[in-house]
Amino acid sequence: MGIIVDDEGEYWETENSDTLVEKREFLQGKINALAGALEAADGELQGATLDEIVAHIEQTVRKL
Repeated sequence: MGIIVDDEGEYWETENSDTLVEKREFLQGKINALAGALEAADGELQGATLDEIVAHIEQTVRKL
């Protein structure tokens, strides 16, 4: 039995660095968009319960 590698960036299988960079940029864009949306909602969530905050995060992620 050898090592099993599962590479979401597909570099291991293809050695295509362009695909790896494209996927990384896509994910970084989503992370940045989520961070921006959560920062914008910071004032709205003052005094919110944990459940309300979680619901807001889930709703925000679905919109992205």
